[in-house]
Amino acid sequence: MNNAISFDDILKEMQRSDNKEQIEYYCRAFCQQVDFKHYLLFGSIFTSLLSPPGYAIGSPDKTIKDKKQQLETIALACMHSFTPIITGNIDKHSILNNSLFKTCLVPSAKQISISFPVHFPVGKLAFLHISTPIKKQDVEAKVLSSLASGNLFAKTASTSLLHLLECELETKPPYLSPREKECLLLASDGTAPQQIADQIGLSPHTVTFHLKKAREKLKSKNIQGAISKAMLRGDISAQTGSGKG
Repeated sequence: MNNAISFDDILKEMQRSDNKEQIEYYCRAFCQQVDFKHYLLFGSIFTSLLSPPGYAIGSPDKTIKDKKQQLETIALACMHSFTPIITGNIDKHSILNNSLFKTCLVPSAKQISISFPVHFPVGKLAFLHISTPIKKQDVEAKVLSSLASGNLFAKTASTSLLHLLECELETKPPYLSPREKECLLLASDGTAPQQIADQIGLSPHTVTFHLKKAREKLKSKNIQGAISKAMLRGDISAQTGSGKG
């Protein structure tokens, strides 16, 4: 990596990033700028489903793998906060505790982490989570020196990540048949294949086959993901009609 790259250059280049590798590169470059070891960038687009599609990019080491296991906890905290969330062994007399930022004191922590929530309209959420090992006496200075640039970078990186997610969801896979759309629509309320079969006059085996084909075409690991992609693409909606064919 070019150590001479400036923060302004990182922001400009991140705005042009259109693939995962470029986003990863500039996340690493930003962490180098602020002297943080680990990062986790996450974006999600919410639909009526319980499991909205999400995209996570993290630094490739054991520490960040542990952070991925806490993804739901971090995301939930960011959903309810519009300011950075600072977690670690923060001195009780630190000005961080009297600021507008949310602080979570963890006396045993040997690292500091900052989560930067980024809220978008129409059901989109993203956050940048960075962390690094640090001594207690250095926490305040480290956080204060990173907040402004962290907010700016989080907004820019989150915009690029959500754009990447939208592009992937909008990429048209093979055409879904009317039956595949119908079965996905009925499955979106949690209806089981047996009940779907009773409603549309097919065997449970045939319904399962249509759902499997739809999942394969949409390149989803499960039916929930296939339903989510189909809704975001407009293949199914509450107005999709059903008909036997």
